[in-house]
Amino acid sequence: MASASDSQEIFDAEIKRSADFLAVSNDGVATVLGALDSADDELSGAVGSLLSNPRQPFRPTRLEALNRSSVAAAFKALDKFAHDVAIEEAEFQFDLLGGEGGGVKRLTRAEIRAAVAGIKFAGKTLTQHRATLVEYRASLILDEAESLYRLAREGAKINVKRLRLKGLERGRDAAAAIVRTYIPAVREAIRKAFLRKNPGLVKLEYWSAILDAHTTEVCRSNDGHTRKPGAIQWSNGYTGPYPAHYGERSRILSLTSAKVPKRQTFEAWLKSLSAADQESVLGPSRYRLWKRGKLDLRDFVTSKGRKLTLSELARRHPGAARKAGAVARG
Repeated sequence: MASASDSQEIFDAEIKRSADFLAVSNDGVATVLGALDSADDELSGAVGSLLSNPRQPFRPTRLEALNRSSVAAAFKALDKFAHDVAIEEAEFQFDLLGGEGGGVKRLTRAEIRAAVAGIKFAGKTLTQHRATLVEYRASLILDEAESLYRLAREGAKINVKRLRLKGLERGRDAAAAIVRTYIPAVREAIRKAFLRKNPGLVKLEYWSAILDAHTTEVCRSNDGHTRKPGAIQWSNGYTGPYPAHYGERSRILSLTSAKVPKRQTFEAWLKSLSAADQESVLGPSRYRLWKRGKLDLRDFVTSKGRKLTLSELARRHPGAARKAGAVARG
């Protein structure tokens, strides 16, 4: 399999890899949140100590420092995990598209580090995401801690042993979203670096989405579409970024032939469902626009990937809206 030249066989291996990669993202989330939770024990302890003795002054600088330390620990774990993912992805690309004796060049460790260092996702570098998370968590934690502190000073009984700051929970969700977006971005950065080192090896890039009801509108629209390596626009007109959104589950695959291999796309999968399930996936109004109005899934988003409201769809496609009947606002 490592040196397979058949494009369908290579494609099938990449599709399988896409399913496996969801588990990798989940592992990354577990690793990072584990580090975050461990570091947050000290922060929770500091808040508990404050509430146990509310006569002591409220010092936000102490909590801010502990918050920064917790996020630093989480991102240290993320850096290590992402580095391992990058190395594994570089080896996968090498084995898949040629391997030893195939004339394909391996990425060096320095090239892998450079590819990861240059990553931007959701418009920010990883350092900027870290700063945003620090600020977001601080605003939540300080507000919550100060409110509890005031209640404690007024004589309210607070069970410190069972205390779990809501701000920490919301901060965990934000951290998980960063991880689930960064890991696909790392994989894509390595794939692109590999193609730059081996120009001409790949003829097309292919957007592969997960076929389930949780797939976002932009990834539904993009699934199965292609573009030439280095091009900005996909065959459905999409010109937005990859990852297309936080928690990205789609992957970009490399095709060694200009002929697109066989695979069930999201739209074909949708058509295979019952009418009730189709409506559940799309929602009642979009289901009617798709079924009766004959709109394509790509019609539900802009070229940059923004989901169009029902009002916007009715204005853009008045004929389809009439065929679909009354379309709710939103």
